[in-house]
Amino acid sequence: MGILPSKIDRSSVTFQSELAFEGSLDVQFPSILDNAERSFSFDEKDWVHCKFKLQGSTLECSASGEMIETVLLDKNFEVLNEQGNSLIFTVKFVTKDNTSQQWKLRASSADEFLKWTSFVKQSLRAEWSLKDSCECCKSKFGVFTRRHHCRACGRSVCSDCSPIMTTLPHLGYSALVRVCKTCGDMLAHKRKGPQEGNSPNYTQSKRGNSPTKQNKAKTNYK
Repeated sequence: MGILPSKIDRSSVTFQSELAFEGSLDVQFPSILDNAERSFSFDEKDWVHCKFKLQGSTLECSASGEMIETVLLDKNFEVLNEQGNSLIFTVKFVTKDNTSQQWKLRASSADEFLKWTSFVKQSLRAEWSLKDSCECCKSKFGVFTRRHHCRACGRSVCSDCSPIMTTLPHLGYSALVRVCKTCGDMLAHKRKGPQEGNSPNYTQSKRGNSPTKQNKAKTNYK
């Protein structure tokens, strides 16, 4: 996922489980050039047609009736880049035996490309916690202190602790959504050297208890 704050216990974060999707993708499995540096090389002619099954936070890959890999869509999984013109997207993940991997995946159509990239990103979203108090400042929620949720980490937060509205393209949020200050700081740090096509929009309201009018028009939040 890449932006979960280091101050949060990542082992306590759970991921979405209701998504389900099946289909086929062509895969390039890389050759590792350097085990120490974990650098990968791809043969542009070497594509394998595979069947995929996305079920919650698990992505199963098989070919010719044999299971190749069961990929866990957790904090180690990330969509590195998307090439819409060629219908290719690259993912990285860690296998069950703790080995880093990168795969290139190619869809058969623009519609399939959009479906797969969207579903994979949505499956990486953290589930929302339902706490009685803000997980940042510990203020109790009530009539005058509304409970909101950070779209990056899923924690229950008050408006003062989540004044930032930003896009989260790696989680499939193209419109401005609410994030907590901790995740916002991580995003701001990441934006110092963004990769092309992966730079989020980042806006902070001057008043912690209310996003700007522009933000309200672009997104609904809770």
